[in-house]
Amino acid sequence: MATIMSGINRMGKLVLLTALALGANALGETNFYYCHAYGGPKRTAYYSDVFASDGPPGGILGRLSLAFHNYVTANYEVTVLGPASCWYKPQKGEARSDRDSNETADKKIYDNIIQTGWTY
Repeated sequence: MATIMSGINRMGKLVLLTALALGANALGETNFYYCHAYGGPKRTAYYSDVFASDGPPGGILGRLSLAFHNYVTANYEVTVLGPASCWYKPQKGEARSDRDSNETADKKIYDNIIQTGWTY
């Protein structure tokens, strides 16, 4: 299984972290992604929907992070937004479960959780 996390840091530079383990999807297989970002008024966490994409995750995670960050800043009253991060899993149910677990944890930290419904 592979997990890649990326985001845009405060200096506007792409940050990409990769962790690989046995069983990772081969290049070109479909993976399921979700993204989130933190910031805005009243300590808010923004989450995308889970969506599928083909191709190697390393080639798309930076684009997903930037696109989600741009979507949130354009569609919500956000004055300060931290970097957007995106994750993937090989199965849709795994990605949804991972996203839901992160949302549950964030409810203890953030005043608002917004499910944007965004997909790439």
